[in-house]
Amino acid sequence: MLEKAVKLIKYLNTLEVDLPNIDKPLLVPDEGNGVNVLRSSAISGHTQIVISLPSVKMAGSVDRMSGDFTTIIYVINKWDQIGNKEFCNVDKYVDHLLIINTIFQKIAGDISLSNPNGRCPMLNDFQIQELVLLPEFNVFNGWNGWSMTVTFE
Repeated sequence: MLEKAVKLIKYLNTLEVDLPNIDKPLLVPDEGNGVNVLRSSAISGHTQIVISLPSVKMAGSVDRMSGDFTTIIYVINKWDQIGNKEFCNVDKYVDHLLIINTIFQKIAGDISLSNPNGRCPMLNDFQIQELVLLPEFNVFNGWNGWSMTVTFE
């Protein structure tokens, strides 16, 4: 069961989305580490993809253990809402939602049996069980955008 967690972590660590001005996703264990990574001078001021290490939930008997793996993928940018006459920057939220969609399409394609290039070997045993999208404000100490919680089984 934990071998699947290792495969998922390796996949998330190598996930690449071909979008202009988007750096390689940052893999972090928790929000505190994410704050430190995003505060780093090496991080540019444009949109970032931050991915949490997956949580693992297992149930059943020792002989028949099953479970799921949940990760959160953030597409965020640091923009100032203060002084803005709009309640929220709708255009930026829409742009980030489109990036979230691109990431989802990449993951779904890598899992799909109908992928013409074949299934990604790291995701052979996975299916998407649940997907939850949430707008984010002031996450990681001042970053805004969207989060996509993906539960794999």
